[in-house]
Amino acid sequence: MTTHEVAAILRVSPATIRAWLREGTVFPHAYQLPGKAGWRVPRKDIDALRQGKQGREGDADLPP
Repeated sequence: MTTHEVAAILRVSPATIRAWLREGTVFPHAYQLPGKAGWRVPRKDIDALRQGKQGREGDADLPP
């Protein structure tokens, strides 16, 4: 999935997704396309993030 698609699913900005991608910890299986600046995030990383964030409070970077 593209950064824009992931941002829409998680209800955050594409800039936030790109920042998380640069950190390299939020989406462990994401990869940058060769020869391009674009990223792809596997659905399993998104699902893991959504499941792992359940029950967390006070984290402004994640949607409720």
